[in-house]
Amino acid sequence: MENKQIKRINYNNVFKALVILMLIFSCLLSISIYFKTSAETETIYSSVLEDLEKDENFDVSKYPIVEDDYSLQVIQIAESSDKELFVYVYQPSGESLNLEATSINISTGINDNLYYVNYDLSLLSSNGVFYKYLVNDFGVKEDALRYYDISSIYRVFDENIDVPSENDNITSEVSYSVGQLWTASTVNGEVSYTCVETETVEVVDKYVDFLRYLDGWAWFTYSSDSHYVAFSLDRPMDDIIEAEVSFYTWEYKTLHGTPIINVEDRNEENDVFHQIVLTNHDVVNNQTVGLFGDSHTWNRIQTVSDFIDSEDLTEETKNNIKNKQWVLRFYESEYTQHGGYFGDLVGYGTGVVDVTILYLKFEYDGVIFNLGVVDNKTTGDITPGNEQISVWERILKMIATIIAIVLIVVAVVVLAPIILPALFKFLSFCFKWLFKGIWWLITAPFSIFNDD
Repeated sequence: MENKQIKRINYNNVFKALVILMLIFSCLLSISIYFKTSAETETIYSSVLEDLEKDENFDVSKYPIVEDDYSLQVIQIAESSDKELFVYVYQPSGESLNLEATSINISTGINDNLYYVNYDLSLLSSNGVFYKYLVNDFGVKEDALRYYDISSIYRVFDENIDVPSENDNITSEVSYSVGQLWTASTVNGEVSYTCVETETVEVVDKYVDFLRYLDGWAWFTYSSDSHYVAFSLDRPMDDIIEAEVSFYTWEYKTLHGTPIINVEDRNEENDVFHQIVLTNHDVVNNQTVGLFGDSHTWNRIQTVSDFIDSEDLTEETKNNIKNKQWVLRFYESEYTQHGGYFGDLVGYGTGVVDVTILYLKFEYDGVIFNLGVVDNKTTGDITPGNEQISVWERILKMIATIIAIVLIVVAVVVLAPIILPALFKFLSFCFKWLFKGIWWLITAPFSIFNDD
C-alpha cells in the first residue's frame, strides 16, 4: 500500500511538469506567430525623394525654399501595388514651421459625374520642401483608366501665420487650390500618369451659423435648428443649381441657455461625419408640436438678400452676412429643453463643425458650370442667429392679450348704457346734417334757375 501511494504521487508530478512545459511551448509559439504576423503586415514605404527622382525630368532646383510661403502645391500622385494612393506635395516653407497637409478633396468621376470626397492624409515621408502623403481610406479602382480630379488640399490653421475670422467663427483647416485632373492608365501591367489643369471656384468670405424655430411645447420645449453657411465667391453666378457640403455634428448640453461644454472642448471621437448634396428645388419646413409652435418653410439655396428679408435675424447676424452673396441651408437638428420656470432649464442640441463646401453646379450668363470649390473648414458657435421668444414669454404675451380682450369686453358692457345713447345721438346728428348737405347740393342748381 505504501509503495503504490508513492508511485501515484510521482505520476502526478510528471503530469504537472508536462502541463507546464506545454503552456510554456504554447506561449513561445504565440509570441513567435505574433512577431511573424506583425513583421508581415508592417508596410515599409519608400522616401519622397526616392519616388520623385524616378522621373528623369524631375528637377529639385525648381522647388526652392520660400520661408514665408505657407501654401501646399500638389506636384505628383502615384498608385501602389496594394491599391493605395500617394500624393506628393511641394511645401515652399519647408520644415521651418512643420506644416502638414491634413486632408484633400478628390473626385474619381469627371464632368457631370463629379463628386468630391474629403479624404484625410497621413504623412509618410518628408525631405526639405517635399512631402509624401497617403490618402486614407481610399481604394484604387480596377478600371484600366482611372481619374483623380483634385480640387483642393488642406492644412491645419496656424494662428501665427493665418488671419482669424472677424466674427465668432473658428477656422480649423486652411484650403489651397489644386485644380488638377490626373489620369492613371494601365497598359500591359505598366501604369502611366497624365495631368491637365482644371478650374476651381474659391470661397472668399464665409459665415457659419444657425436659426432656431420654436416647434412648440408638449411637456418639453421642442425647437428646430436650421444650420446654414453664408458665403461669397471669387466669380459671379446667376444661380446655384446644386451644392455639395461636408461637415461633422456633435451633441452638446446647455444649462439656462449657457453651454456646459463649448465646441472647442468637445470629444472629437464622437463626431459624426456628413456629406450631402443640395439642389435649388429643395424646400424644407419644421414640424410644429403641442402649443405655441411656429411653422416655417425655407429653400435650401437662397440669396443673402432673400434670406435676410424672410427671417427675423438679430442685428449681429445681419452685420455678419450682409456683404455675402449666397446661403446654403444644409442641415436640420432638434433642440429640446426641460425643467420648470424656477428649476434647472436643461437643453440638448446638435452643433455642426468643420463645414466646407466641396462642389458647386451653377449658371452664369446662360452657361452651366460644374466646379470644385476651394473653401476652409469652418465652425460656428451654438447661439442662434435669429430673435428668440421663449415659451414663457409666449404664455405671458397670450395672457396679456386675453386680459386686454376681457377688459375691453367688460368696459363695453359696463359703459354701454352710458355711451350708446350719446353715441346714437351723435350719429343721428351727423347723419341729419349729412343728408341736409346732400339735399342742398342736389337742389341748389334748381333754386338758381328759379330765381332767374
